[in-house]
Amino acid sequence: MGWENEPKDITGYEGFVYKITNLKSGKYYIGKKSFWSNKKLKGLKKKFARENQRLENYEKALKKAKENRLNKNRISDKEKEIKQKIKDYKNEIKDRLKTYKPVNRRVKLESDWREYCGSSKNLLEDIEKHGIENFKKEILILCKNKFESSYQELLKQIEHDVLNDEMSYNGIINVRITRTK
Repeated sequence: MGWENEPKDITGYEGFVYKITNLKSGKYYIGKKSFWSNKKLKGLKKKFARENQRLENYEKALKKAKENRLNKNRISDKEKEIKQKIKDYKNEIKDRLKTYKPVNRRVKLESDWREYCGSSKNLLEDIEKHGIENFKKEILILCKNKFESSYQELLKQIEHDVLNDEMSYNGIINVRITRTK
């Protein structure tokens, strides 16, 4: 089941304030939801961890070769070979790093807002019991940023006096708002 007043294009909006109403009992829930989620890119850290491990292994081999040296003043061929491997490998890593653009390792993706049914435990239990078709999901306000989403959610919750209204699923008003500059 989709949202009433669903926008055709969410570009330019951060999120929305919504109301979900139980059509059987008339109980309702007011909340906010973001259109977007920031996902952290995976893999880069592991890839470089493997390369760092390989470098550490080369350096351990070099240390071992130094310890096993017969003539303490003369560098062995094995040491020269390992030093060259380390130098070549460090250059290879530098070249590979040039291909990676300095990226903010987070990517902005569309959230699960289309299927979202609120965060109230009691509301979710009733949806499970009665089925989503017995609930009306409506978008009240589209918001351009997180500040506006939080602020408008708070205003709607106060306007409906959700904490004193027996017909409200809202059990808490939890808000942290920082003004945008």
